[in-house]
Amino acid sequence: MPDSSWLQTELTQTLLADVVADIVRRYRIDEGAAAAAVREVFSKSDELHKILGRETSPPKVTRTRAFKDAVNAVRRNIYYDLRRYSADVESQTALIERLSEAGGAAPGELQSLVLGLAESHASTRERLKDREAFYGRLLPLLARPRSILDVGCGMQPLLFPFNDLKDSLELYVAADKDPASVAAVAAFARASGDRRIVATRWDIAEGWPPLIKSCQVKEFDVAFLLKLVPVVERQRPELVDVLRETPGRLWVLTGSKVSLTKRQDIERRERSLLRRFYEASGRRVVDEFSVTEEFCLILE
Repeated sequence: MPDSSWLQTELTQTLLADVVADIVRRYRIDEGAAAAAVREVFSKSDELHKILGRETSPPKVTRTRAFKDAVNAVRRNIYYDLRRYSADVESQTALIERLSEAGGAAPGELQSLVLGLAESHASTRERLKDREAFYGRLLPLLARPRSILDVGCGMQPLLFPFNDLKDSLELYVAADKDPASVAAVAAFARASGDRRIVATRWDIAEGWPPLIKSCQVKEFDVAFLLKLVPVVERQRPELVDVLRETPGRLWVLTGSKVSLTKRQDIERRERSLLRRFYEASGRRVVDEFSVTEEFCLILE
């Protein structure tokens, strides 16, 4: 581990505080995590160590290449950490294993594991604080569905209020290419004893026939594409045409109002992208609502 004792000087502490404040202003990260990220990068810079050993003027230090490189490295690390959907794979795997063994567990223990897994997935974590408002607005718009297809589900099914649809819902297919998400949903289905939940590992590139064949449903009452379309549009645009054929009578599309990484309003951009998508699909908006960080469109 690099020696970081030299970071304790008054000058260095002042510089670190300024960098942390800038990071927190730019990115969706708390002060403690930002400070740890800054210290980790700065402590590894021998050149910066030498500069701070001879300079006493903050402006002179901040103009050096070593300082600028360190700041850029911190920003780069934080940006990519925030973009990763699963930030701590080891902890996530341990939680999935515990959930797999949680059959018959007390409701409080099961809830704790579920929330831990939801926190481990960036997209699901964004919905955590608004989940009651989100599902409270969403469920009345779904017209008591018998079947739901959750495309690119992530950890979202762990938060879904299945008990609120106990008199109508018969099948909930959670499909994702991420093995950890599929394993988590399968573990949740076993632990909760809810046989309506079917976790399926599936990639959009496979097309719909394999999924339809495996679940024996040609068209679902509702298809969730929660925050999915903008991600596919950016990362795998050649597959957007597959999503336009999603087998659901009602579609639920959502977009982010705030960037996953930066403190930046992106709602207008996301709405424009979704509008192009559903208009090309021949769908029309029949309802919509918003919560703090997400907007939702219901289409038929």
